[in-house]
Amino acid sequence: MEKTLTISEVSRRYGVSARMLRYYEKAGLFTSKSREGYAYRTYDGEAVGRLEKVLLLRKLDLSLREIKALL
Repeated sequence: MEKTLTISEVSRRYGVSARMLRYYEKAGLFTSKSREGYAYRTYDGEAVGRLEKVLLLRKLDLSLREIKALL
């Protein structure tokens, strides 16, 4: 089974607020996974990889609309 990270773990690891992660998710840039009986957002390797791409593209000053088109 693939290891998943909670929203707080991803937030700390990448220096992005949990609020910003939820905003990116709502914008459709990546999705969280939910486990039965677990109320928190979790992110698998695929979601974390997409987040890394989003953060890199944001550093290059691309808009969310442009990033979504690229992904």
